[in-house]
Amino acid sequence: MNSGSKKNRNPEYTVFGIGIRDDSRPQFASGLLLAVIAIDQGAIYGINTIEDLAQQQFPEGKNEIPLRWKDDAKEKLVFRNVTAQGAQDLVLTTERFYYFLRQLFRKAGYWEDPTIHDIRRTLGKRLMGDTAQH
Repeated sequence: MNSGSKKNRNPEYTVFGIGIRDDSRPQFASGLLLAVIAIDQGAIYGINTIEDLAQQQFPEGKNEIPLRWKDDAKEKLVFRNVTAQGAQDLVLTTERFYYFLRQLFRKAGYWEDPTIHDIRRTLGKRLMGDTAQH
C-alpha cells in the first residue's frame, strides 16, 4: 500500500494499487488483497464489508476512492502469524512465511524450496492451459 503519490502524501488516506488491466490473462491484484484484509480487520472508517466497499462511488473526475484508516488500526499488524486457534499479534515475516511454506511442501513430498514466483508461474500456466515444462 502506498499513501497517495510520492510528491503529495496524505497520511489520512491510502491508495490500494489494484493495478488490474484489460487483459485476458489471469492477474494478481495485491492491492485488492490488502483491501480485503483491512476490511476483515475493521481497519477502514465506514467500510465493514465488501458490500460497503462496492457501494462507494468514485469522486467526480477521480479514479480512486479515498479510504481512511481508523486510528486504532494504524499500528496494528497487517500480516499476522496464524495458528489453528486464529490470528496472533505476531508479525508474519517473510522468513517465517517461507519457513511454513517449505514445511507444507515437504509434507506434500516436494523437496526443492518453493518460491511464491514458482507457485504463481505454475498456477498461471495451468490456468492458461500451458502445461509444457520450461
